[in-house]
Amino acid sequence: MDKNRNEFMDIAKGIAILSVIISHCGEGIVHDFLYIFHVPVFFIISGYFFKEYDLSTFIKKKVKGYLIPYLSFGLLLTLLFWISDIATYQSFSFRYFIDELLAIVIIQIRNTTLWYMAALICSTIIFYILVRISPNDIVLFILASICSISFILYDTYISIPLPWNLDVGFIAQIYLVFGYLSRKHSLITRLINSKHYVLIINLFILIGVVLSIINYKITNTKFEMFNSSYGLFPLTISASILGSLAVIIISAHIHSKVLQTLGRNSITYFALHQSLGLIVGQAVVGYIPQTSLIMRVISYLILFGIAMLICYLMDKLIRNTKLKFMVGL
Repeated sequence: MDKNRNEFMDIAKGIAILSVIISHCGEGIVHDFLYIFHVPVFFIISGYFFKEYDLSTFIKKKVKGYLIPYLSFGLLLTLLFWISDIATYQSFSFRYFIDELLAIVIIQIRNTTLWYMAALICSTIIFYILVRISPNDIVLFILASICSISFILYDTYISIPLPWNLDVGFIAQIYLVFGYLSRKHSLITRLINSKHYVLIINLFILIGVVLSIINYKITNTKFEMFNSSYGLFPLTISASILGSLAVIIISAHIHSKVLQTLGRNSITYFALHQSLGLIVGQAVVGYIPQTSLIMRVISYLILFGIAMLICYLMDKLIRNTKLKFMVGL
């Protein structure tokens, strides 16, 4: 059971990271649809696998699995941006390097796709505290919900994102507690094993899309955690949970080594696809004339393919050398 669970959750992460990269390649209906679930599903899976370790073990695991990769990729991106700046302006500025390091790694307020990794670190620390102080699951759910609602309101009305995206770390509690309790009470297992799972998947997707459309019609805003956009949050949070559940259920009923490997190695793709892969891809696509729909589709596919290829090569380089500490190995 553990092996199967790990496999289908890896596939779910594979679908999620593909969704992230596809949505970052361009705007449109597909982009809006993928934004419903593509980040929340990662938080839900994190909650699903959360274990109540003692404090020492918890710290060791999070430092190795989260903090070191975050710092490593932060330093790598800082170096890449610094080199790009030197090549562009033909001038050497160590001050630029320090400023970028502060912005990307130390302060980290919605800066590059590493924003998610910082938010994940904060969210798991907060959730660990909530689990330890909660006498039962009901209290845990209430406390997690209060955290999420409070900071959704904070982001909506105060709109000052916090360093290390701590505000998102609090908001993510609703996803972590959902994943945690779903595993504890076998909700996801029952949904996966239901003989009506195809109907459930389609129903969850349909309801999620309808809720998102209603939210947009009423508020003229779309759900996007990066931009602190939640609209009518009971609608958007419900939609993102339903969409994430649909992805997880689908993942349990398909077999794909490619998606499984992609999900297992998703950290590299998450960290580098936008700040490296898409930048290179956009430089290439810039030479393709956008004179027709066919050419735009071809450009989109080339952009996506280059981003995926660069991330794949970087991931291979990291995992097969002494750099593997960058991905928590």
